[in-house]
Amino acid sequence: MHAHRQLHPPFWEAVKKDTHVVSFHRGEYFESADASPWYIAYRALRLMWVSDAFFAQVAYRARMRLRARGVPVIPRLLHKLSMMTSQVSIDEMVVIHPGVNIAHGQVVIGGLSEIKSGCVISPWVSIGLQAGNLKGPTIHENVFIGSGAKLLGEFEVGAGAVIGSQAMVNRDVPAGATVGGIPAKVIGNS
Repeated sequence: MHAHRQLHPPFWEAVKKDTHVVSFHRGEYFESADASPWYIAYRALRLMWVSDAFFAQVAYRARMRLRARGVPVIPRLLHKLSMMTSQVSIDEMVVIHPGVNIAHGQVVIGGLSEIKSGCVISPWVSIGLQAGNLKGPTIHENVFIGSGAKLLGEFEVGAGAVIGSQAMVNRDVPAGATVGGIPAKVIGNS
């Protein structure tokens, strides 16, 4: 568990990359490499105001940093606040790498799960564990997860895969594959 928590990125690095990716997906592209820290902070605050899911994502990042520093009550308050404002629940065992786009609220991510950079998570998605196993999926880079998809259990989703809306995924997905259905099956390549 301790080694898993060490995978959490530094707060500012994660928020900077998240701001860049979410701005891009909202059609508000800007080059964060050339931007001043003040401008990035302004963009992040603006996105937190206009996007419920981005607020929850930043609250998750702050929560993980505060937990790492041993701050007792504020992380729980941030979690409750993100659930009230956007219905996004991200468990403290989850590791989300910088540069992930949670498009809207109504997302639950739990268990010892890992989501790598470039992923897009649509609304009504559940990612996490199945009964009896604390380990959830590892989702590699640039995966698109459609609305209402469920990714439950210990498996890997390969880089560049597309998970169709309402799909129920409970086993490995090859890199670049498109899956759909209940249970999910490969229906094409992305």
